[in-house]
Amino acid sequence: MKKLKKIQELNLKLPKSNVGNIIDNPKKWAERTAEQFLKENITGINKALNLGETFAKSLERDTDD
Repeated sequence: MKKLKKIQELNLKLPKSNVGNIIDNPKKWAERTAEQFLKENITGINKALNLGETFAKSLERDTDD
């Protein structure tokens, strides 16, 4: 449970912009926001992926017995 709690600590920071920029090109703003989020949180995302894979493998082992 401790590993799961730590993984859930994602930090979302919106890129500096003003409302006019968002309204002018919301798709560009959303893409930039998503890219920034992924760059800043890739380690946590990979840890979550690995934890999920480990959990799934443990379930497979339990059903094989």
